[in-house]
Amino acid sequence: MSEKYRVLVDMDGVLADFDTRLVELWKQKWPNDPAEKILERETFEITDMQDFTDNVDEKLKEIYLAKGFYESLKPIMNGLGSTALKQMVSFGHEVYILTSAGSKAMYAPTEKFIWVRDNIGSEWVSKIIVSRDKHVVDGDILIDDKPNPNGEEKGAKWEHVIYDQPFNRSVDNKRRITWKNWEDILPELTDQ
Repeated sequence: MSEKYRVLVDMDGVLADFDTRLVELWKQKWPNDPAEKILERETFEITDMQDFTDNVDEKLKEIYLAKGFYESLKPIMNGLGSTALKQMVSFGHEVYILTSAGSKAMYAPTEKFIWVRDNIGSEWVSKIIVSRDKHVVDGDILIDDKPNPNGEEKGAKWEHVIYDQPFNRSVDNKRRITWKNWEDILPELTDQ
């Protein structure tokens, strides 16, 4: 039997489609803004987009701080992520969902638990870790779409494997996965 790993998986942008829902709601509220640019951005932070629209930060907060936002996210790739998580567990690995929620996002933690229950399964609710600083969570691998996850610079013990998104394609010094190719990119998780 091969070595067993502790795998930490980010939620927003990895399991739950944050950006698509954000754009849908943005277009409803501000139809004259070029909201589609969010999906094609080259920077993680939407507020760093050049020549996008006025009052970006306020508009973002109006959407993602609203009640119901996180609960309404769709699974990425039709839920392939939840299948991958379950496969990792079947190979004997410890798998946790490691997510963060800003101090002003009062609905986010509860809605993320609901989202996991409804989209991955109630048995996964006990496998959610909410931490603003991901380096304090011990693990072997962190799958995250953020180019530099919070805490990485503080000597995190996990290897950051980047979940492919348009805004992180400039990162070329890390392994890169999607839920379609995770078994090829992380063979140590499937070797029995």
